[in-house]
Amino acid sequence: MEATGINSSGRRFAGVITTCLVAVAIMEMIAEYYRNVSAILIFKPLLMPLLALLYWQTSARPNRLYLIGLFFCWMSNILFVWKDFNFIVAGACILFVYRIIDIYLVLRQVNRPGAFPLFVGSIPFFFMYLYLIYVANIILGKGLLIFIIQCALITFLGGVSVANHILNPSNSSLRLLVSTLFFAVVQFIFVFREQYPAINFQPFAMALFVSAQYLFYKFMLDGEAESSKLDLQ
Repeated sequence: MEATGINSSGRRFAGVITTCLVAVAIMEMIAEYYRNVSAILIFKPLLMPLLALLYWQTSARPNRLYLIGLFFCWMSNILFVWKDFNFIVAGACILFVYRIIDIYLVLRQVNRPGAFPLFVGSIPFFFMYLYLIYVANIILGKGLLIFIIQCALITFLGGVSVANHILNPSNSSLRLLVSTLFFAVVQFIFVFREQYPAINFQPFAMALFVSAQYLFYKFMLDGEAESSKLDLQ
């Protein structure tokens, strides 16, 4: 990975953090594969702090709101470890705050698409989530409303991501789009996990989640680099 704006020792430290993040993510996926709750409670809480530390180390101007969003994501991750309905609802509510922060950060960084491009970009997500909500209605019961809100947020973010990549194609817009797609697939896996409990989807979901978070982190760095260029002009 590139860590612009820092010296060689800083880049080495960023490399160490990245290696630790990958190692912890792999250990977390193994723990999920074996459904080892004790190991999950060790490794899962380390993911977001490591990503936050990596961002702080590699960003020339760290965005504190992004770090606050990672904190909310960290809290929801811990709550989702337990399968108790009340913990899941609490985790989903906290995740709602994280999604709002993410959307705000995206809207600040990209050229906001008009209503029509946003509508067109949202169509694939809308129809996918219609099916998912139909399935979730049977499975989630009382938690359906919170799930629908999460789907609506990802649909909006997906519409922005698709429209932004079509209108302003770049590595940054591609990272945002792929990150959003990965987050959407994680939601599908959440429902399918409840529908097919004999199949362990969690290692795959964790791989997608960590990849999505890393791509969004890179998207944030892209925006900061672009802002720095504009400041120099």
